[in-house]
Amino acid sequence: MFSDTRADIVGWATVENLSNRPPFAPAFLISEAMPYEFPKKMGDLFSELEGRGVSGSLLIAALRVAVLLNRETDPLFVVLGTPMRGIAGSTEKKFHLAAWYVDPVLVQGLKLSLVQFQSRPAPSTTG
Repeated sequence: MFSDTRADIVGWATVENLSNRPPFAPAFLISEAMPYEFPKKMGDLFSELEGRGVSGSLLIAALRVAVLLNRETDPLFVVLGTPMRGIAGSTEKKFHLAAWYVDPVLVQGLKLSLVQFQSRPAPSTTG
């Protein structure tokens, strides 16, 4: 659920178990802490994630899947779960969730990038 000032995470699903209830936001849960100051831009977020072993192609693929599944008017968010710094001596780990709003210009670019993967007519075998 979302409005002009708020978006709620109302459930989790794997790619194999997606329901038909957009909007969808790709979520990444990583095992390494992020810097104290989280990145403000998607490019900086991608750099931080790639430095922690998340491939750039996976990041782009996840965004493309969300763009394909979301409605034309849906906003796009990226959710990141990272371990909290915790309390010294405690073995219990909790995760901190952060979300980034993806600029509509980037969303449009992702949509355009998908055009190259649309079905093309097979070459004629008669001739």
